[in-house]
Amino acid sequence: MRIGEAAAYPNMSVVGVRKAASEGRLPSRRTRSGRRVFDREDLDVYLGRPTPESVRADRAEALYCRVSGSTGRESSLAHQEKMLRESATGTVYRVYQDCGSGPRETRAGPNRMLDDAATGHFTVVRVVWRDRLARFSGGVDRA
Repeated sequence: MRIGEAAAYPNMSVVGVRKAASEGRLPSRRTRSGRRVFDREDLDVYLGRPTPESVRADRAEALYCRVSGSTGRESSLAHQEKMLRESATGTVYRVYQDCGSGPRETRAGPNRMLDDAATGHFTVVRVVWRDRLARFSGGVDRA
């Protein structure tokens, strides 16, 4: 991005961005015409904001799949897992699966998942439909 856009992104002045670049604190490169251009990732690093790579590196995710009935159970679980893996932005720690309908406090998947969360194995729980967790426990579906 050009220097004006780079200055607007973190709400800095053009002079401040130019000075940071001249001092080597903010990486930039020059176009053929000699204009200074900046990358958003470099600005994020300069501002101390997490970059997508650092978020992914520190982010372990749990995937939770649950089906209510027995009809098409395997294909539905596989489909949910596929969707969750495709949307994951971090490392997948484990896939937790359950079968059965209605609320129940004794489901093996959520209980294992809560135990693993309590010991810090992951930081994010990913579900296709939030009601999959809501049916386990009314207070689990929102952090």
